[in-house]
Amino acid sequence: MTKYKAVRTEVDGIKFASKKEARRYAELLILQRAKKIANLELQVPFLLTCNGKPLLYRSERYKNGRKAKYIADFGYSIPGGNAVIEDCKGKRTEIYLLKRAIMESMGHTILET
Repeated sequence: MTKYKAVRTEVDGIKFASKKEARRYAELLILQRAKKIANLELQVPFLLTCNGKPLLYRSERYKNGRKAKYIADFGYSIPGGNAVIEDCKGKRTEIYLLKRAIMESMGHTILET
């Protein structure tokens, strides 16, 4: 069990942070087999930027700064070639809301499921 009571779950040898995320993966697999979506990816990383420059955060460990990133649960495309960034959310934390706002400022929309 994790901090927010999510139960880690494994499907097809892939470990997911929650039952909800694992269920959504199974749904997306069905959609991909039915050709409703394509190019399904898991844990898709995005570098967070501002004015074209990477956002850096500093700590004792990273005195020169570490590039901030957002990792989406899923990425896929729908007919017409439109890309979808999807995140399964049980609890919308402050850090998630901040990263979502930065992603939106970069022109990305996150579909929350």
